Amino acid sequence: MMTKQQVQIIELEPLMIDAKTACRICAVSERLWYTLISTGQAPPSVKLGGRRLWKLSSVRQWVEWNLPNIDRFKILSEQEAQKCARQR
Repeated sequence: MMTKQQVQIIELEPLMIDAKTACRICAVSERLWYTLISTGQAPPSVKLGGRRLWKLSSVRQWVEWNLPNIDRFKILSEQEAQKCARQR
């Protein structure tokens, strides 16, 4: 039997988040979040198992880039990927 000192609990950060979590991260209401989605202002999402989810990294990047619309976000993401590829 393992003692408490022998057991390490590892908390994993989620890779994908739901709308409610995205709202908390961005400090906006769910109503505003869904308005941002419907007007193309939110980061891209995916449907998985009937749920709409966002990559946590994309939401963080979207905030860091000052909330660009989805088209601009995709352009910035592509530029970032090209930059990383050149550095290899």
